[in-house]
Amino acid sequence: MPGIFDRFLTNTVSGELISLQNPGTILGTALTSNQVYFNGAYAMAANGGSSVRIYAPSVFALGSSCVHLNEATYPQGNPNELMTPFSSAGDASHWPGPIGLAIMRDIGWTLSPGVGVEEMSIDREITVFPNPVSSELTLRMDPRDLLGTISIADLSGRVVLSVSGQHRLDVTALDAGTYVVMSFGARPVRFVKQ
Repeated sequence: MPGIFDRFLTNTVSGELISLQNPGTILGTALTSNQVYFNGAYAMAANGGSSVRIYAPSVFALGSSCVHLNEATYPQGNPNELMTPFSSAGDASHWPGPIGLAIMRDIGWTLSPGVGVEEMSIDREITVFPNPVSSELTLRMDPRDLLGTISIADLSGRVVLSVSGQHRLDVTALDAGTYVVMSFGARPVRFVKQ
């Protein structure tokens, strides 16, 4: 049975996907055509009035096909990248983007005003020194970033240290390697532990 999300999916050739026989070859072809779109009113408005392209590769991928935004249309660095099927090591996005939020509204979610607004601006920088470091890492950052959690993650994305309100961090316990310093609202920065 189709879910509420499915009711907004269309194919440029076959039309509304929920109108197609399930199971059926026409539906199978539509789902793997790379031509699947989400046509909710809020989502289309967030996408400049156009239908929102959905990930529908030629080989159906369970858990990814037709449930994510199209990776090529909304690549890394696009505000909607969190809702695409792929991410890379060290890539951190915590905001669903305007289209993701609009899709939630289309399928019936009631969103609090300002959801994700703070994360839309990531223009603040963190500077770390010394780099490479052996024992104490000093962070130079906007004072607003010291109010929240500062996290250090390895390149696989695993957080290995979290602190609040500190600009000097003892990193002697970390293994040698490359790490990423992250803070809400600031661009992540890499450093090397010797």
